[in-house]
Amino acid sequence: MAVGRYLWQYPKMNPLEILLSTVTTSALIGVVLFLARNLITTRLAKSVQNEFDAKLAGLNSRLRISEDSLKADLQRKEAEILALQSGAMQSRLSRLVAIDKRRLEAVDQLWDAVYDLSFAKATAGSVSILKLEAIGKEIERNPKVKEIFAVFKIDEAKYSAAGKLAQRARPFITPVAWAYFAAYQAILMYAVALIKILQIGIDPTRFMDSKSLISLITAALPHCTEYIEKHGPTAAYYLLDQLENSLLEELKRMLDGGTTDLAEVSRAQQILVEVSRVNREVSESQSSASSAA
Repeated sequence: MAVGRYLWQYPKMNPLEILLSTVTTSALIGVVLFLARNLITTRLAKSVQNEFDAKLAGLNSRLRISEDSLKADLQRKEAEILALQSGAMQSRLSRLVAIDKRRLEAVDQLWDAVYDLSFAKATAGSVSILKLEAIGKEIERNPKVKEIFAVFKIDEAKYSAAGKLAQRARPFITPVAWAYFAAYQAILMYAVALIKILQIGIDPTRFMDSKSLISLITAALPHCTEYIEKHGPTAAYYLLDQLENSLLEELKRMLDGGTTDLAEVSRAQQILVEVSRVNREVSESQSSASSAA
């Protein structure tokens, strides 16, 4: 029908020309449509690409901003951490310096206490040569015997001051050093207690048992056990110099930064147990002797 209309519109053209014209027109239209479709597709693709590129560029920009912000935040936090670490290190260093200084002072205090107890060391030396059992029996038969012991001057105030000085040093010295000092002090005070009871005119063996003294010196100087067994309680007085040297060596080791192992700590605890027993016996014996006088 379309051809017929075409023939009617162009009556002078033959059918072949009409056919060729129709085919040519259709081909041109097809080409135009193909090109138009390709153009539209290309433009759409470019439009989509441009939009994608724009969004990608925006995203990259935001990411760079976020990355820069994150880096700046990390740098700020690193600076804060470094400042805190520096402050903590400085604070710790200051504490260590202060502790070291106080430790040196504690060593001086403890050794001063040892020196202040020297009066009692002389008393202990005298007790070591006494035959306490014989003297005790004689002093109860003859009250005048007690006058012999009046020459011993017991400075209670000096003893008390030495004890307080040592107590101030205790938190800053090793447990072993304190145990040695406590043992040294207890042995000296045991000797002082004997003299004080003799000055009252009473037999000290009625109230004081040397077993606690022997146990104490054995715990403090276990390598001297054989010597202690041979000489009995007087060994405690003979070994005072060695106990003093052991204390001095421990103080030097402490100042050199040496560590105390668990075995030494355990031994120090045992020494303090024996010290407690001796001190309790000294206190109870003096109280009983005063009541009996």
